Amino acid sequence: MQDAFLVCSSALKLQFRESLDQELFLAYVEDWVSKRETLQLTESSSEYQAATRRVQDLKEAIGRAHELAQTSQEKLALDDPSRESLAQEVRRVERCGCRKWYLSMRLFFVEAGDSYFS
Repeated sequence: MQDAFLVCSSALKLQFRESLDQELFLAYVEDWVSKRETLQLTESSSEYQAATRRVQDLKEAIGRAHELAQTSQEKLALDDPSRESLAQEVRRVERCGCRKWYLSMRLFFVEAGDSYFS
């Protein structure tokens, strides 16, 4: 009799666990479906669409700015003979004592973004 009770008790426990597992799984699926529907509604909203477009526009603007910065650095890195000779002339004039002219030329180059005199 006790063995039959243990068998029935074990069977009920197993059935309860299976039922509980099934309920938990169904609750999980229901929650997942609800969250998925919320996400789909959010993605279809005009605010979300506008924000997504804005982020894409910002990515493109950052990419263009990066390309411009690289192009600018590449141009500055090129060996420009006239630029180099002008820089040498400015240094020569400075050695000759024309301090005021040198300072104005230096200011010109610094404002132009040239690193020779900065």
